Amino acid sequence: MKKIALVVVLTIQTMCLIAQSPLEIIHITNLDTITWSKNSEGFNYTVYNENNIKLNGFTDIGYLGTDDLAIFHKMSRTVLVLPSFKNVVNNQLQKGEILLKNTSDNFYVTTPKSYKIYIKDKAETCPVTNVNDSYVAYSERDNKTYLLSDIRKFPNWGAKSVYPLQNSPENTYWYRDIETKSYGIIKKGKAIDYSNVKSKKDENNLVITENGTEKYLLKNYYNSASYRFTPIQYITSSTATDVTDDLNTNRTSNTDCVSGNCKNGWGKRKYDNGDFYEGFWLNFKQNGYGLYKWKTKSTYIGNWENGSRKGYGTFTAENGDIKKGEFKNGRLSGVAVKKNSGTWQQGVFESGKLVTKYNFYGNNKDTGCISGDCYNKYGRYKWSNGDSFIGFFKNGKLHIGTLTFANGDKYSGQFGSKGKRNGMGRFWYKNGSYYGGEWRNDLYNGKGYFSSSSSVKKGVWSDGVFIKSL
Repeated sequence: MKKIALVVVLTIQTMCLIAQSPLEIIHITNLDTITWSKNSEGFNYTVYNENNIKLNGFTDIGYLGTDDLAIFHKMSRTVLVLPSFKNVVNNQLQKGEILLKNTSDNFYVTTPKSYKIYIKDKAETCPVTNVNDSYVAYSERDNKTYLLSDIRKFPNWGAKSVYPLQNSPENTYWYRDIETKSYGIIKKGKAIDYSNVKSKKDENNLVITENGTEKYLLKNYYNSASYRFTPIQYITSSTATDVTDDLNTNRTSNTDCVSGNCKNGWGKRKYDNGDFYEGFWLNFKQNGYGLYKWKTKSTYIGNWENGSRKGYGTFTAENGDIKKGEFKNGRLSGVAVKKNSGTWQQGVFESGKLVTKYNFYGNNKDTGCISGDCYNKYGRYKWSNGDSFIGFFKNGKLHIGTLTFANGDKYSGQFGSKGKRNGMGRFWYKNGSYYGGEWRNDLYNGKGYFSSSSSVKKGVWSDGVFIKSL
């Protein structure tokens, strides 16, 4: 009996000794609490989990301006801190802190004095801009922009996973600050130079000019929440008609009018950015028939109302893209055709977007409605005398489009309910004469511009007769 008791005691003592000796394993995927000790060398450390198991596979993050040491355990995706690492006594067990569990492979670690960014688990030095205590950071390595949310709000140590912002041209983003009534634009992690930048309202959008040239569109700006980082939209000649509804119309004087009457008449005004407008004015704003030409060579010719492109008009981009039809607030709104990179679309537009498409197809006819729908949609009609029309129909009558005569004359514009030229339109005569302006019952009626080899007339017409020069 004594021998048996001795064996039992020895077995229990051996088991206790084994339990007190830490085991090293490498497949730890979750950490809840840790302890650690600094080794006798003074710069290495040993870390244990809550089960007193020694862990390995750590990477030093650094002190970040403190006496603490931040480390990263890749296997469990955990960021930890070893407090007062520089000052603790060697080989004495200490409590550690867990900053972040289950981090993504993009994360930051921060203190009030410093920070580190990890992109794909590798430390990276990135250009950053502080916006409301968050950093917008650009990674040159993977050409992406990241939001380091709340990085400057931690009173001590902090860590968070970070994620890339939505792709944007040249990694450029904008945000709105409602409280200060201001905006910001960040390109590759750095704020742009605002010294030569101006802004102007465009419905719910904000248009940004740089050195006098429209450059950025902050789409739906006035409906945006604060500090929402949104991809920028660059303004190009082909997008200009979808950008602004009040191009350079904030006038209080007539001093930069290079010819004519730019207050209440016909005049030409040149702008500092190289654009110009020539046409009719009312109270210093474009009103009636007129031509706006961008320095990029893009043009809009057609109707204006209170400084806005409204009614029938044609926008032609430098690259040959075309937008022709009804405009409102500078955008296609109503029936219109659009040519983009050689592809035509026709139908009903709202705020520049095609919402109802009208198909265009052959009808296997030589006369009559030879293509499309010539009743309430879009088609081509050819008369037996050789005249032809392509455009939009309403109740079987010509509505908006181009009427080409067999004798070589051509009209492009609006028609009334009886199919006669009514509203805004342009007429090219075979002999080279031209009229652009308002019509009624197939006659010049209202404000219009006429040119021929012998004369130019700019003013008011009544039933085809010129009655007043403007």
